[in-house]
Amino acid sequence: MAIIANRIDGRLIHGQVANLWATKLNVGRFMIIDDEIAQSDIDKQALKLATPAGIKLSVLPIEKAATN
Repeated sequence: MAIIANRIDGRLIHGQVANLWATKLNVGRFMIIDDEIAQSDIDKQALKLATPAGIKLSVLPIEKAATN
């Protein structure tokens, strides 16, 4: 799997990312790498709701993302 774009943004998934970048770049997966959010079921559910249909979502703690 090739990484075609990355973005560091405290807003995580928001309109510009979900609607503009995802469609323009044919994104297949969003990856959120954050220890605190990876532990929060509520935050993960909110991110799933913000993820456009057809795009996968991974929410990982920093250590696991670095290992992967």
